[in-house]
Amino acid sequence: MTFIIKNKDVRESDYTNLQFKPRPSHADLGAYFKYGKFYNFHGGGHQSGRLTALLVVLGSIAKQILAKRNIITVSHIYKIMNLIDDPLNPKELDQTQVNKLLNESFPVINDTVKLQMIDFILQTKNQSDSVGGIIETVIYNVPTGLGEPFFDSIESFLSHLIFSIPGIKGIEFGEGFNIANLYGSQANDEYRLENGKITTSTFHNGGIVGGISIGLPIIFKTAIKPTSSIGKTQKTIDLLTQSETEITIQGRHDPAFISRISIVINAVTNYAILELLAQKEGLLWIK
Repeated sequence: MTFIIKNKDVRESDYTNLQFKPRPSHADLGAYFKYGKFYNFHGGGHQSGRLTALLVVLGSIAKQILAKRNIITVSHIYKIMNLIDDPLNPKELDQTQVNKLLNESFPVINDTVKLQMIDFILQTKNQSDSVGGIIETVIYNVPTGLGEPFFDSIESFLSHLIFSIPGIKGIEFGEGFNIANLYGSQANDEYRLENGKITTSTFHNGGIVGGISIGLPIIFKTAIKPTSSIGKTQKTIDLLTQSETEITIQGRHDPAFISRISIVINAVTNYAILELLAQKEGLLWIK
């Protein structure tokens, strides 16, 4: 299958003065030295977030296939600065909540927090600045035994894909970095039976142990950096003259792209689970 998505709203003039002046925290500097004259600096070139459109196509196909197994991935904007949304419930899939999040362009569970987040982003935009945040993702109805340790554990395979999305700076599964602050007696997820099925009392390990799924929902959070293109004047280097200079970035830039990335995270997650499922069970069940 071939998919072509044409960008019909291009403004190359926004980037003409940036060819030899790398934008702070963009891929410009590394790409300039890696690709030389072949680097297309307009809009970030092949480091642009626009390329994730094809990941969404791939993930949408995977999502439809996973529906045959009732495997559902859902994400929401968990945190922007000090504004924190309600967490997803890993113990029980709330289909109404899932449908709401999957169909919203700004997926937040708590409507009051959602309005506060949007207002904060608009305030940040008026200050010619940007913000990042944290996205929480839960994968429901994951079968037991997915993951191919050593190098294709669920964590490593998912992380590999998610770090391919521009703007991602961190990922943690379950309790993540905070698990280092717990005693073993606190961090261990004790097993128990519930309606004849194995489950755990807590979800500190995010539904993954030893790189393999244990039949519980998988939980992870992703850290999104603030949009690098901001309206404030910033210091950089003129690569032609090898001198320090300043730039003010023009053009159309989001004060926060976290809501767009949540869609891409869902997409690559669906692909990752389908790929791991195919490695374990093959593809005959898809027919």
